[in-house]
Amino acid sequence: MLDDQALSTDNPRARNGAEALARGVIPILAGRARRRTDRIVAGRLLVAAASPDPRAIGRTASDLLAEGVTASAILDHAIPAAARALGEDWCRDRSSFAAVTVGCMRLQSLIRPLEKPRPDFGGPNAPSAIVVLRKGRQHALGAAVAASQLRRAGVGTVAALGRPDIETLELVRHGRFGMIALSLPCGTDLESETRFIRSLRAAAPGASIVAGGSAVEGGEAAALATLGVDHAGTNIVEAARRCGLISAEPIPLPLPKGWMR
Repeated sequence: MLDDQALSTDNPRARNGAEALARGVIPILAGRARRRTDRIVAGRLLVAAASPDPRAIGRTASDLLAEGVTASAILDHAIPAAARALGEDWCRDRSSFAAVTVGCMRLQSLIRPLEKPRPDFGGPNAPSAIVVLRKGRQHALGAAVAASQLRRAGVGTVAALGRPDIETLELVRHGRFGMIALSLPCGTDLESETRFIRSLRAAAPGASIVAGGSAVEGGEAAALATLGVDHAGTNIVEAARRCGLISAEPIPLPLPKGWMR
């Protein structure tokens, strides 16, 4: 038979044990609830992205906001989840390349209207970065989400997506960026990217260069050694922190793995 005193909340040991249990369980339950909500929201975005009506995606986003879904949840979780689902449908021949492209473009159209940069964003002394996806790489949605995350973290950010290398290098040469973030999708020709990174170094010797995306997931050390970048990984905000562009404050919202795909 259990001692009533042992179960009492007046018992310091019992109380401390209960608090420790709650600290461990509550984040798990909250994480599960968030993931479930993310799947539901992503599903609604997918339906709207595939609609014959091009305005359906905007109406769906407005409805979600009115229902209490935050802009950050849509940007950082639901849109990347919807994009991954589109990619899986293409890989499994459930959707055509054209349908996936249109869907990604519609999802990407939500990013700037949903952004709410920090109040100190864009000042004369604000840190700055450029997010680069080279011309010919498929789908710019992941890089666009990464640029949005940087802007909302207070970093003035230019998104150079799908531009010819010569234009990007000109931007870098005159932009005075503190960080250059290069998207490396799956199947990237690393030898070509290494040559491009050398050109970026020559154009902006003082800038930190980071690489992210499917090509470096799970292989940060190898990417650093092969490409010659300063940092590599899947969290664009953490990369900016390592480069000294933002403070060491905790990230208020969990960011999706694979910041560039």
